[in-house]
Amino acid sequence: MATIFFISLSMIFIVLISHFILLPDERNNDAKVKLSDAQSSYAEPPTMTPLEKAEATIRGLEAVVSDTQARFAALEVQHGQLISDLHDARETIRSLKAEQVRAKPATDTGGRFGRLKSLIIRELHPDGKPDAGAIERTVRTELFKHLWPEIERIERGA
Repeated sequence: MATIFFISLSMIFIVLISHFILLPDERNNDAKVKLSDAQSSYAEPPTMTPLEKAEATIRGLEAVVSDTQARFAALEVQHGQLISDLHDARETIRSLKAEQVRAKPATDTGGRFGRLKSLIIRELHPDGKPDAGAIERTVRTELFKHLWPEIERIERGA
């Protein structure tokens, strides 16, 4: 389940990265084309005075600026949504990691910790040596009662 989640999360990041890294060049080219169209369309008629040409260019530039501001506002909204999605994805990862830690097997029999745990059980558990005397049995019981909760806490990762 976690693998599917991480694969889908990776795919989302790839789409977002391609959208913001690859597509801005196309957007810039569109703006450059609109700017050149605005300049050339208003500069074409030979009957325009230099003042009229300048005013026409300004109107074209104002249209490009207005369009760019609208795109920027849309990107700000999209940015906020992406930040929210990123926060949600991080929260999901945290909860999946916590779930994974909780689902971890209770014993690690092959590792050093598992071997140490087995040794402590063998040497300190009250039932480990039935032929022990009363004093030794009491000492073993008290040591085991003191150490075992700590061992379980360490094993849970707390």
